[in-house]
Amino acid sequence: MLSIPTSLMEELHKIGSGGSVIFLAELPAYSLYLARNNEDIVWNGHTWEKCWFDIDGIGEDTNNSKAPEIQVNFSNIGGMIEEQIIAAGNFARAVVNLYIVNTNCLDEADPIYSVSLKVQKVTVNKKIVSFKVGLSNPLMMSFPTWQFHGSICQYFKNGTLFKGPLCGYTGTEFTTCDYSISDCIERGNTERFGAQLGLLGAIQDEL
Repeated sequence: MLSIPTSLMEELHKIGSGGSVIFLAELPAYSLYLARNNEDIVWNGHTWEKCWFDIDGIGEDTNNSKAPEIQVNFSNIGGMIEEQIIAAGNFARAVVNLYIVNTNCLDEADPIYSVSLKVQKVTVNKKIVSFKVGLSNPLMMSFPTWQFHGSICQYFKNGTLFKGPLCGYTGTEFTTCDYSISDCIERGNTERFGAQLGLLGAIQDEL
C-alpha cells in the first residue's frame, strides 16, 4: 500500500494552498532531470530543469493483449531534449521515472506518486519529442539495434565514439564532432559519413 508522508497528506487536504502539484521526469542513466514547471526546482538532491511536457492517459486494451504504454511529449523548442537523444543513442531501453510532487513539500524525499517505465520508442519533429514508455516487454526489443537516420551519423553509437573504427577519421585538427554532415565535410571525411542522406519525409525525424 502506498504510504504518503504526513506533511504531504496535510498539504494535499488543505482547502487553500500556495503550493503546486507538478510532474517530474527523470532518466537517471543520463542524469536528465526535468520539471513540468515555469522555473527550476530542487528536490531529492537534484536540480530539475523547467521544461514543458505532457503525459497522455493509458489506453484501455479490452483484449489484455499488450502491456500498458503511455506517451510522454516534451517540447523540442530550443532542441534541448533532441540534443540529449542524439548524444545518448536514442535512450534505447532507458528507464524513465515519473514523479508527482508538491512544491510546498520539496524537503520530503518521498513523492506523492511515482512509476518507473522503459523507453520503447522515440519520435522527434521540430516541435515535439515523444517518448513511448511502458513496462518491459521482450517482444518490443529492437533487433537489429542499428537505426536508419537521414542526417545524423550513427557511428557515435560505436562505443569509441568520434574517431572510432567505423568513423575512421584520423586527423588531429579536430577533437570533437556533432555527427552532422556539415561536420563531416569540414573534416574531409564524408566518404565514411554514417547516415542515409537519401531518406526522405518523416522518417528523417523518427529516431
